[in-house]
This record gives sequence, structure tokens and C-alpha cells, in this order.
Amino acid sequence: MAHGRFVWHDLGSGDVPRDLNFYTKLFGWEFSENMGNAGAYHRFTTGDGLGGGLFDQSGPVPAWLAYIHVDDLEDCLITVMARGGTVLMDPYKIPNKGTMALIAGPGGAMITLIELEEPPELPDRSPEAGEFCWYSISAIDPMREAAFWSAVCGWNVEEVDLGGGDKSTTFFRDGKPIAGLTPADEDQDQGYWSLAIVAPGNCAEATMKAKALGATELMPPTPMGEMGTMSVMRDPGGAAFSLWEQTNSLREPQFAR
Repeated sequence: MAHGRFVWHDLGSGDVPRDLNFYTKLFGWEFSENMGNAGAYHRFTTGDGLGGGLFDQSGPVPAWLAYIHVDDLEDCLITVMARGGTVLMDPYKIPNKGTMALIAGPGGAMITLIELEEPPELPDRSPEAGEFCWYSISAIDPMREAAFWSAVCGWNVEEVDLGGGDKSTTFFRDGKPIAGLTPADEDQDQGYWSLAIVAPGNCAEATMKAKALGATELMPPTPMGEMGTMSVMRDPGGAAFSLWEQTNSLREPQFAR
């Protein structure tokens, strides 16, 4: 079953040529342009068969938006509303692909739920360089958000020991970690989802390369216990993402697929 699996990623860009150049040079993504009713959509596919798209969007601060496959979208939207979430965009059918809806959790963190006609088959391995590997929600009310996303996505929640006395609230799918949850900052009035991409080479080198291409470093490469090393960046347009260097100390595949 593919229920609760991350399957796609979109980025609305205020400067499409600039951002295409940035992500192509940093991760080696190859983009193909498709024209639709809303204009050009620049699609890319990562080595595991997933990927995403980049499109022109002026106005709001750019942000990556992840998609989660669900087996029954109608039933999930009932759960969303019953658990205090909001349906921000009514179900929309994509010909020959599936049906999707934009939602927000109780704290405002947005994500797209999509019921795909044919969910992708993913390789039984950990994500590799340039592939999406981790997701995290910054939660206004951690306990409520943990219960909400578990109910909607079918995930289990556990406290994971990161070493050194640090612990992390982690969502599990099929017994493997798929996403994390951290309490929001005190001055934060809305939750949000963030994502991580496997760094090409090691995290420090990839961070330096991203900065040379115009990104801003929000958090330098930081050890995350046995999980690996991570830095947090903003691309030249302001969209945040993390660079992740995995360790080989955990059994493969390390993350849920």
C-alpha cells in the first residue's frame, strides 16, 4: 500500500530562469517544460522516479509544497475536517493522474493530498544524491499536530533518541521514519512543512556550493545523531530546504519510501 507516502514536490518561483539554473547546477536535475492552462510547468524527475515541478508564481514568499498519496481522498478529507484541519482547495482532477486537494493542519501547515491512479513504485533503498529524503513539520501545538497527521496519513508516532540526550518526535510509515515534528518558535503564528534533499557529496561541500550559487545559509552543517548531518538553506528566491548527508550506521533503507 502506498498510503501516506510522499510522491511529489512543487515550487512556485518568482524568477523561473534563476531557480532552474540554481537547482540544475546544485543537484543536476534535468527539467522539461510543459505548457498548461496556468502557463509553463518545469518538471523534473529524480533517480528514484519521483521529483517535482517548478512554475511561475509571483507574490507570496516562495516555498516548497509536498504531495502525499492517499488511498481514498474523499475519506481523508473527512478526517482532515473532523480533526481540526482545513480544506484550502477542493478536490481537483488531473487527467490520467489522479485527484488532489490542498489542505492545512490545525496549525496552518499546508500540504497537498493526492489520490493517484497509479502510485509510483519506489526502489527498496535509501534516497541518493539529489533525491528528497526527509520532511518535517514545525508545529504550533505538537501533540495535536502529531495526532492529526497520524490520522490523515496513517503514520505512527514515536520519540527517537538522537544521542547526547536529544530526542525527536518522529513519524513512521511501515516501521521506518518518514518525517519529523518540532515545536514552533514562540513568535511563530503558523505551522509549516519543510523538506530535505540528499546532498551531492558531503553536506559541508554541498552547502558551500549552494552558497556560491546564491543561496543563504540558515543553519550550518550540523550533526543529527545517528541520522546524519544537515544544513538549512534558502535558495536565491527565498524558498527554504535542507541538505542532508546520511550515515550508513542504520540498516538500509534508512528512510520510509
